[in-house]
Amino acid sequence: MLTTCWDQPCHYLENAQKAIHHRHDFLEAHLVLASSLGYLERRGEAQAAIEGYGDGAEIYLENHVLFAREVKDVILGGLRKAKLLG
Repeated sequence: MLTTCWDQPCHYLENAQKAIHHRHDFLEAHLVLASSLGYLERRGEAQAAIEGYGDGAEIYLENHVLFAREVKDVILGGLRKAKLLG
């Protein structure tokens, strides 16, 4: 179910871009954008999406209640694919 949705990262990419356009400091949208770009193998753009946020991304996701565990795992997977996390 959830992983099927993330098989189409362009959908999440567009929504994250819209959210950032309306509220540039929305960290969650930056993380979703970077993760989506990671799944699309657009590493440079993923890095730019979380410029200034990246160092704390993993800790933030682990401790943030907004995302369900399954969603956190998917977002972290995209960030790892973009080589933004260990």
